[in-house]
Amino acid sequence: MKKYFVSPKSLKVQSYEVIKEAIIKGVLSDNEALTEVKAMELFGISRTPFREAIQRLEAEEWVIAIPYKGTYVSPLTMKDVEEIFQIRLIIETATAKSAAENMTSDKVEKLENIIDKMKTISSIQSDYEFTLIDQEFHKTINQFGGNRRLITMSDQVYDMMRRIAMTVLKSPIRRKEVIDEHLKVLEGLKTNNVEKTLVHHYDRVKFEAQKYFSAL
Repeated sequence: MKKYFVSPKSLKVQSYEVIKEAIIKGVLSDNEALTEVKAMELFGISRTPFREAIQRLEAEEWVIAIPYKGTYVSPLTMKDVEEIFQIRLIIETATAKSAAENMTSDKVEKLENIIDKMKTISSIQSDYEFTLIDQEFHKTINQFGGNRRLITMSDQVYDMMRRIAMTVLKSPIRRKEVIDEHLKVLEGLKTNNVEKTLVHHYDRVKFEAQKYFSAL
């Protein structure tokens, strides 16, 4: 019988993911120049994978390539925040409504466990790790919704959301608010009345983002 092996991710994909996560974490700042030399020094990425990764990152608007000048990290703006939230609300309202119609005790327990994990790490882990669990909560709801195409569409949006969250989750108070908002979303799922709680959750994050940008 012929054996099939799962090949590791290509260098292009690995390079793309490493650079994108560096932007999300803030290792690479807004408007920072991104060169082949810097990519090699910071991440050990060689020329060809770097160039291939940059093409994809530019297409997804993580970076801007300016002819005869170079490549720079795309700055995060309030307009970006508003657009991402508009897209996310459309996607998650649809998936959450479907999830609410098919909630089971096992699904509720899984979401409760994620929230418990957020509570446990809230005071001891980094902002970055907290955003990963926040993303896990929302992705799990999408999976319960069962629409594969919406799940695929949401992936890039969630990565952008983590970048936004890294600018606003700067205090234990905001982390506690996020946990409380997730508990309300879960209650909305259990009572099949989730849209209102999602809108409230997104409005709160947008408000924090507005405060951040107005202070710049």
